[in-house]
Amino acid sequence: FASSPLLTAVVAVGVAGLLGLIGLWLSVASAMEELVVVGSLILLELSRQVARRSKGSSYHSGSHQKPQRAAENVRSFLSNQLQTACGKGDLPGAEAMMARFQKLSDEAVPISCYGALAVAYAKAEDSEKMAQCLRDLHAAYPGTQADK
Repeated sequence: FASSPLLTAVVAVGVAGLLGLIGLWLSVASAMEELVVVGSLILLELSRQVARRSKGSSYHSGSHQKPQRAAENVRSFLSNQLQTACGKGDLPGAEAMMARFQKLSDEAVPISCYGALAVAYAKAEDSEKMAQCLRDLHAAYPGTQADK
């Protein structure tokens, strides 16, 4: 379940839709909705990483252990820095972290990073950059429901 990017995106869209429906009946602050969506994206990404680690038996083999662990540490650090910058509203810092992440990593940027950046753009009322961030998410994870 947790290893499929498509399922991750579908669950995230489902959570956002559910919160939208709840918002019709109850007055839920938009900041709380955004927090729940970003939190669910982070939890889904963590579950994907845990599933990937438990699936990969080469992770525990001797010669590949240190480079893989170092690469995962860099990805984790950049992800945390990007999400922290987004949380503080530091869009230039978040954009710099995203560019650095894309340059240094062979793998796609985690979905949670795209979600945090999109929410930061939404809070800054920059719909053009938010739309571009969602297009980038869709390009990084083809076949997802990110654009629907």
